[in-house]
Amino acid sequence: MPDSHGLAARLEAVTEPAERVTLAREALALGLPQARSENWKYTRTQGLDALPWSPAAGLAESDTRTLLAELEQRLPLDGPRLVWANGKFQAELSRLDGLPEGLEFSLIDRAGEQELLRRRKNRALPEERHPLDTVNAALFNTGFQLVLQAGVRCEKPLAVIHLQGTAAVAGTVQCRNLIRLDEGAELTLLECNVGHAPGSTATHTSDWTLAKGAKASHVRVQAVRGEAFRVSHQFVELAGDAAFDGTTISLAGETIRNESLVRLNGPGASAALAGLGLLDGKRHLDSHTWLDHAVPDCNSHLLFKHVLDQGSRAVFTGHILVRQDAQHTDAIQNSKSLLLSDEARANTRPQLEIHADDVKCTHGATVGHLEEEGLFYLRSRGIDGDMARRLLVRGFAQDVVDQVTHPDLQAPLGDWVQRHFESDER
Repeated sequence: MPDSHGLAARLEAVTEPAERVTLAREALALGLPQARSENWKYTRTQGLDALPWSPAAGLAESDTRTLLAELEQRLPLDGPRLVWANGKFQAELSRLDGLPEGLEFSLIDRAGEQELLRRRKNRALPEERHPLDTVNAALFNTGFQLVLQAGVRCEKPLAVIHLQGTAAVAGTVQCRNLIRLDEGAELTLLECNVGHAPGSTATHTSDWTLAKGAKASHVRVQAVRGEAFRVSHQFVELAGDAAFDGTTISLAGETIRNESLVRLNGPGASAALAGLGLLDGKRHLDSHTWLDHAVPDCNSHLLFKHVLDQGSRAVFTGHILVRQDAQHTDAIQNSKSLLLSDEARANTRPQLEIHADDVKCTHGATVGHLEEEGLFYLRSRGIDGDMARRLLVRGFAQDVVDQVTHPDLQAPLGDWVQRHFESDER
């Protein structure tokens, strides 16, 4: 790949607007995260600069429709949906007439871009924690703004679909979204990243703000086969009595880094994050979460599971911060990894930083192989060895699927996960 397509070259080429130029310079000064960075200790970035960072070429209409049809066979997409193909918005394939009155959607324009960058600047988080969010802010070329007015409820999931396919030259898709729920609003957002794009890269950032009593669910499916590198950021601000749950299911992609930062800023706020990684080959999944309990009487729950085969690797870092005034915090964190081979590896790093004294904070982490007792029980009832292993693995993974509470999504996602164990396309 020519050097002009590399990350440093892309950042150096940013000349406007002024905010983007500043961010590009910051990203160049920060450089790529190194192994000595505690936050990137187990995820190598060597060679990342040389991957393709020029915008992906457009996807042929026939390929776009084929990928969308395949997705429709897996998930119910009869509600409102927004469709992109290799980063280009597809108005003719999107369905906006199902959006309820009081839900405002727009593609990011100059004003929206300024608001996104303002929000990022005001987040007051050390840049070294999310260096590739700086890259995304400097280079993003697509995205949307979504606003739900007070009391508006979106009954059906809103599907945000990113289709990625092979182009003549591999490229990148860099997306940045701004989502705001006003008081009492409710939304389920289903984000699907699917396709076959060998050697490609992607960065996605979703910036959520939930007002008092708002409820949001963000369900992500990551299934772009052959994708060389993906980093996704999820930043969430919660007011009092607001509730956010986010579930990420990673089925394909060579190296994936998912970062979630949730701030609970009002009493009664709650957050639940869950992740499932089904890994094989040399695939690598790094889930990095940061829960900030800033006020009293809030709760959070984290559940992350990995199924690892061959030489794959999973990393989980769960940081829970309980500030001095955040009394009566209830925070639970669990990470479980199931190793199907002796070459697979899992690294778990639970981190509790507690500055209050009247709290309930627990964490648990397990890494192990299938239990022989379970296999023996199933085989003693006439189930062959391969089927017994599949049943145990599916049962292990199902706990995360069950975190998806919307009735239209839970069963189809469970079926997708089940078929994944029986498929050669991973």
